[in-house]
Amino acid sequence: MQAIRCHRFSGLDEDGKPVPTPDPLRDVLSLDELPAPECGEGDVLVSAHYVGVQYPDALQAQGLYQVRPPLPYVPGMDLTGTVLEVGEGVEHLQVGDRVIAQMGIGAMAEVVNCDARAVWKAPDNVPLSHCANVGRNFFAAYHSLKVIGELGPGDLVLIDGASGGVGMAGIQLAKAMGAQVIAGVSVPEKQEYPAAAGADRVLCYGRDRESHRAFKKDVKEAARELGHPDGVDLVLDMVQGDLFEGALVSSVRPLDCSGGIHGRTEANPTRDAAHQASGRHRQPVGPVGQLQSGPTPGERRRDPRLHGVGRRGAARRSRIPAGPIRRSVRALREQRGARQYGGGHEGRGGLAKEDEA
Repeated sequence: MQAIRCHRFSGLDEDGKPVPTPDPLRDVLSLDELPAPECGEGDVLVSAHYVGVQYPDALQAQGLYQVRPPLPYVPGMDLTGTVLEVGEGVEHLQVGDRVIAQMGIGAMAEVVNCDARAVWKAPDNVPLSHCANVGRNFFAAYHSLKVIGELGPGDLVLIDGASGGVGMAGIQLAKAMGAQVIAGVSVPEKQEYPAAAGADRVLCYGRDRESHRAFKKDVKEAARELGHPDGVDLVLDMVQGDLFEGALVSSVRPLDCSGGIHGRTEANPTRDAAHQASGRHRQPVGPVGQLQSGPTPGERRRDPRLHGVGRRGAARRSRIPAGPIRRSVRALREQRGARQYGGGHEGRGGLAKEDEA
């Protein structure tokens, strides 16, 4: 079978230290022939139809992600496809089932051996092309908003980094839960994406402290206009750092326990700011290294609320732009460029089988 493999980390030198400018990803990735995997106990073999290509995939290929797998490795964290074989002890899946699967690495291959606990049936009315980036985006957003943040009808949530994959998923899920959404983006060129996803207000927080202070005022005004004069009920934060401390903490209504903070890294600014939030009787949640996968695979499979949202079509991704597996290097490069240079938003690319691209 064919698979994409990363043979070295483009952002690290020979001593494993970050370099000022990472090498092009095409220099470290290749399309290789590999033996087909075997199906063991508790496993499922899946024929990959669509593979999500996201910013964490590009970051991992640079060696700059939280998890650095042994080399060489097959990238890819999300896929959709059909079940080819079911291992001993697996009862909730059958050969031929249309499925969604999540993993740490390994999705960018024609056939993937998956832990059956992280594989579940796709809703019948949702095309597989709509689900390929669900895991890294919707699971993290759902777990933060509903399982931890207990977001409900009439609540107001502030989501920054709202043009990214988790941000866009958060907007759709929050609206499906009956909540109102204030979305924040770094530059005006990204405002169209949260607006299209259903955000009630889309504001720009910029990239400096002066812009952050203006954003804080804009959020408070937007909250008043939306009927929440005391501030937002929940914060879903993907940016951290100065923005968190300068604008987000003060946006949550005081003396409440519903302020959720969803961070992206293990950086000290998150822990310091979260400590400040705790001192003001709010409930910080993070970092994303602990939340990215959201609930356990078993909890995801049993939770009827998330599956109900998908079946109703209340929160559904647009069909992701997809190309054949041989174009994976280009897809990863586009994800890296979109995040670093503002040319798009995370979580909107994918790979498909040649006859489905």
